[in-house]
Amino acid sequence: MTELNKKLDTDMNTELNKKLDTDINTELNKKKKIDNNMNTELNKKINNDMNSELKKNKKLDSDMNKLLKKWVHYEENIKNLEQQLDELKKKKSKITPLLEEEFKNKHIYKVMLNSNYYVELKNKQYYTPVNKKFILKSLQKIIDDTEKQNKIIEYIYNNRDIIYRKKLLILPK
Repeated sequence: MTELNKKLDTDMNTELNKKLDTDINTELNKKKKIDNNMNTELNKKINNDMNSELKKNKKLDSDMNKLLKKWVHYEENIKNLEQQLDELKKKKSKITPLLEEEFKNKHIYKVMLNSNYYVELKNKQYYTPVNKKFILKSLQKIIDDTEKQNKIIEYIYNNRDIIYRKKLLILPK
């Protein structure tokens, strides 16, 4: 009887995986088609607008114009890919708890995907972020004076290193 249950589970999981893969691929292909059409139109519009603006600006030479056009093209493609990545992450995050629950219910901790890879359910330890609330809570345990606590927190926050980074941005007018 258990062999039959295992076989049924395996068959159901295989069918479920095929269905999920098909659904996800169908959605992704639709999204890609729409994104590609939108991206092409957007790139044409940006290219036309840029050409007219760049012609007005005599300070930029033709090499700079080409580099700028490439940069804008890459920036738009990156935005498009980031949107696709976000959608995939959302879909994955919906499936992950279901898989974790199945692993727990069936007392499975490792599943071989093929001869080189496997999926494993692990408990991983993380540290919480350090913020004002955490620092205050920690200081309250060792220092009774509220004024001193606030001075320490203010000192820590006002004396953090400041890092400057240059970044090119596309901004609306």
